[in-house]
Amino acid sequence: MARTYDWHEFGTGRHEDRPTALKWYRQAADLNYFPAAYMLYQTYRYGFVGVDRDKAASIKWLRRALELSNGKSKAHIFVDFARFSDPKQNNPDESFSDIPKSAANHLAYLKQAYEINPRDTWVADYYGSSLYDAKRYAEALEVRQNSNNPYTWQKIGQMYEKERAHRQILLKHWVGIRTWRSRGRNTKMNLIRLPGMESERFIA
Repeated sequence: MARTYDWHEFGTGRHEDRPTALKWYRQAADLNYFPAAYMLYQTYRYGFVGVDRDKAASIKWLRRALELSNGKSKAHIFVDFARFSDPKQNNPDESFSDIPKSAANHLAYLKQAYEINPRDTWVADYYGSSLYDAKRYAEALEVRQNSNNPYTWQKIGQMYEKERAHRQILLKHWVGIRTWRSRGRNTKMNLIRLPGMESERFIA
């Protein structure tokens, strides 16, 4: 049922068939099909399938998608909630009246996402950056070290670069990355933890 809209999206259907496609999406969601519930959230948020944008309907289906999700999909929905609860986010399209904006809520949602899927680079980078902004440096360091993205490792180096006391640690960090690149991926986790072990003296 939930594939009906996809048929229209790829040119098989007609514009006048969109209400029928939406009906099948709703029925699929009512049968606890997670992708359909998440698609309905996006449909009402962005105005897909010819419907008007509707924040109330959008958040209703996002909450339903959260109930139906598991694993990586649940982690990504918690990131959606984290984005909407970010007090630094002033875009009205990123705000819902029933999702209070606060640093505590923002970090709590990201923590849930991270605990579900700590190896997700997107989640680790977002959570690590938010912890850093909250001046929770030791936690930010630990989270960022779990990323497999070299760009995130660069951010770890930048954390030390901002502190004069960390110049030697920064050097070790970059030596570790260069060594890992020359030896292969399997040595990464041991090398990337070098600055973390050193930092325990400096970051509290």
